[in-house]
Amino acid sequence: LHTAYRRQRQMCIREEIPDVYSRIKKEREVEVDLTKGYRIQVYSGQDVFEADTIASRFRAWSDTTITGYQAETYTFFKTPYYRVHVGDFHTRDRALAFSKLVKRFFRDAWVVYDTVNPYLVPDDTTKISLQDL
Repeated sequence: LHTAYRRQRQMCIREEIPDVYSRIKKEREVEVDLTKGYRIQVYSGQDVFEADTIASRFRAWSDTTITGYQAETYTFFKTPYYRVHVGDFHTRDRALAFSKLVKRFFRDAWVVYDTVNPYLVPDDTTKISLQDL
C-alpha cells in the first residue's frame, strides 16, 4: 500500500507545473505594415484640372483652418478617374474624426483604405481641431 501511494505521488509531482513557469506568457510577434492605413478622398472625377484645383483649395483651407496637423495632399490617376486624397492615418477612427472636420468644407469627402506615409501619420496624442476664429 505504501509503494502504490509513493508511485501515485511521484506521478502527481511530475504533472504539476511550477508557478514560476505558469506565469510566463509567450508573446506572439505580429508584424505590422506601417504603410497600410486610411486617407480622406476629397475628389474623384475625370477632370485633371479640377483635381489640381481641389488639391490647392484643400491646402489653402487646411493651412488657415486646421490646427495640430498638416495633412499632405495626394493627386493621382487611377483609371478612369483622377483622385485627390488627403492625410495619413493608421486607424479608421482617427481618419473618421479628421473627415468630420474636412466635411465642413468638402461635403463629399469620405474615408478610404490606402497606402500611407508612416512618417506623416500624426501621433495618437495629437489633437487635431478647427482654429478658433
